[in-house]
Amino acid sequence: MLKTTLVIIGAIYRNGKFLLTFRDEKNPDHEFNHRWQLPGGGLEVGESPEQTILRELKEEIGVSAKIVELVPKIYSEVRPGFHGIFICYVCSIEENATVTLNDEASRWGWYSTEEMKMLSIIPKTLTMAQDALKLVK
Repeated sequence: MLKTTLVIIGAIYRNGKFLLTFRDEKNPDHEFNHRWQLPGGGLEVGESPEQTILRELKEEIGVSAKIVELVPKIYSEVRPGFHGIFICYVCSIEENATVTLNDEASRWGWYSTEEMKMLSIIPKTLTMAQDALKLVK
């Protein structure tokens, strides 16, 4: 049965680059294991999208973020057993913030949209970053 999930994404931008995490699923056969992604996660019952992204960024990368702007587009992705509806926020973190990854990712880095084209990334990651870039230039 197809499940629809609302996923909130944080496009953390600094100096022409976005913060990406390298996904390491506990299930080694997961189709998106060992790919780069913008951090984020599923909306929980009772949360607003804004609360979700701030919680997810704290959980996944260990930083307190600020929402800069909502990317004015809704993204949709259908995968086997999953239909994701994605909302993306441009976010910022302190210049000296220490990124501390949880167990969903093994590494992180800052990448431009051009550099993302050379990476193995999860679908919609590049499109969301390109759309977010239009708001920060």
